[in-house]
Amino acid sequence: MPDLTTREDVRSFLALCLNPGYGVQRTVAKLADVMPPWLRERLDHHAPHLAQLHAEADRLQAQADQARTAYTDALAAWINNPTSTAAEEAHP
Repeated sequence: MPDLTTREDVRSFLALCLNPGYGVQRTVAKLADVMPPWLRERLDHHAPHLAQLHAEADRLQAQADQARTAYTDALAAWINNPTSTAAEEAHP
């Protein structure tokens, strides 16, 4: 594991992860998706504001996932039951 003692160590390592050479380049979004826990811990230590944003993004994603599941369940119910229900009328 690389030495990630300072903010600059972490910043330099993340920059290297984005552009490791040999024609390989990653987006910041891809890096955020694949960042291993040991690296995220070091990043969170040096940039607590990013840790807060990451936690909020995870919370909102969980809410979005729940809403998507509720929608698909309701869609399936609507498709399979052609009679109108009070729940359908309450959420036009």
